[in-house]
Amino acid sequence: MPKIQINGIDLFYDIKGTGEPLLLIAGFLCDHAYWSLIMPSLISQYKVSFFELD
Repeated sequence: MPKIQINGIDLFYDIKGTGEPLLLIAGFLCDHAYWSLIMPSLISQYKVSFFELD
């Protein structure tokens, strides 16, 4: 996963798929794996962006 650093915090992100943009934000104590079951359906229709804090 690509990484950027903002204000000293590492933020890992990924962008998959094509189409209208869709930003996924996992809730408390979740990471990007939370979206794994639904991701194939989403990336077939949307340009999906998701992130995870290190």
